[in-house]
Amino acid sequence: MVCQADGGLFDYYDEATGFTSMERTTGWHAAIMAGFMSRRQTPLGGVPVELAVPGQVFVEEFRKRGFDLRVSFTR
Repeated sequence: MVCQADGGLFDYYDEATGFTSMERTTGWHAAIMAGFMSRRQTPLGGVPVELAVPGQVFVEEFRKRGFDLRVSFTR
């Protein structure tokens, strides 16, 4: 069986903060990971993001910040 996952991130300039889409999608990623690290929710050492935090947990934090992340799965 073959499964496929597709994802898309839709983001725009934020008038309330003045952040461009590029600033929002790169800066917040680092802030989210820094929060996980400060709460000791990641392994110690050099661990890739995709292994340090479960994907769904990261997506939940991402969505809390107003990002429109769409994911679909097909078989």
